[in-house]
Amino acid sequence: MLSILYIIVLVMVLNRFKRKNEENVEANQKCQYASQAAAQWLGLRLQFIGVAMVTGIGLIAVLQHQFDAADPGILGKKLGNICIKLQF
Repeated sequence: MLSILYIIVLVMVLNRFKRKNEENVEANQKCQYASQAAAQWLGLRLQFIGVAMVTGIGLIAVLQHQFDAADPGILGKKLGNICIKLQF
């Protein structure tokens, strides 16, 4: 009789554990999804900033080359270094 009572209590504890575990997993998935979305948005913004910087520097280099204000080799080297630092 006592063993049946233990089994009933264990089943109730197991069901409570399953419910709590499902709630925790669902909350964890919501947080992970929000975190990944924020990280992707930040990455996209940083890529846009990098593209704008490289485009601007490229345009300045072209203008300086047109007006013979800078050496094309140095401009190419500087633009290459910027691309390496921005990991393009």
